[in-house]
Amino acid sequence: MNPHLFCRFAMLLFSVTGALAMDKGPAQPYIQFREDMRLELGFANWPGKKGALKSGLPFKFSNYASLDGCTVSDDRIDLNWMEFGIARTVRLRKNEGVLRITIAVAHSSTDNAQEMLLYYGAPLSNKGPVPWQLGDRIGLAVGDVSIVCSGDTVDDLSCIAFVRNNVVCLLRDEDPDEPIGVNLKELAEQLDTKIRALPDLTVEQFDAGRPVITAFAPASSSIKAPGGSTPLNITASDPTGQPMRKVFLADGLQIRAEEDTPIAETVGRDGTFPVSLVLVNECLQFRVSQTEITVTVP
Repeated sequence: MNPHLFCRFAMLLFSVTGALAMDKGPAQPYIQFREDMRLELGFANWPGKKGALKSGLPFKFSNYASLDGCTVSDDRIDLNWMEFGIARTVRLRKNEGVLRITIAVAHSSTDNAQEMLLYYGAPLSNKGPVPWQLGDRIGLAVGDVSIVCSGDTVDDLSCIAFVRNNVVCLLRDEDPDEPIGVNLKELAEQLDTKIRALPDLTVEQFDAGRPVITAFAPASSSIKAPGGSTPLNITASDPTGQPMRKVFLADGLQIRAEEDTPIAETVGRDGTFPVSLVLVNECLQFRVSQTEITVTVP
């Protein structure tokens, strides 16, 4: 991704569509915690660095028998670490239990995936971060590297985070008092098997699988406030025919993304405002395009 374009994203207000939403980035104490974890877990010596890429993991919970009876309570795309890749978090509910599954795909290197494991691996709570230990210390053989909650055993796991190539998976039973009853070790092994079965890719081959945005532009490049609006015309496709999800980033405009043709509306400010489209396929490969809309006030 163009670093200059990414810097502009940092200044944009995220507008989301359907089940997509933005998570807030971690607070400073947790960033420091992860830096401490980097040292304690020997990050510099983790295996799998500079490895081959995988296209990603199109997670569908209905494909896993251990998740029978679960329903989706939340499904969101996280763009917080776009410099490394994109993540998707699904929360599954069964009775009173909740299972959080996060799949993240780094887009340029396995090293970036290991960075994402540090960011997503430490679950946050009102009591602060949960201490971690390397999974191989308790006999857990999953991923290139895995980390688990300190105190867990291989037969009694409340949380697993692992990285295989450029794919990160986090499984967390969110309420210890109301366990969801899913064998996390078994589920992690199934996910790991699916990732390992994917073909090895170079960066160029991975990039060739990204969605293609042929056109992204407003029907009118200039609208008037208050009350002005314009459709956002999009022509896009996915090389492998995967369904795609849209996220709009806009500053100074409101995006009605739920429409078949999304609509950009004024919010009372004048000026020229960037509007960005992030198009994400099921494998979490993505493409970005940007346009501008000028708002005038009579």
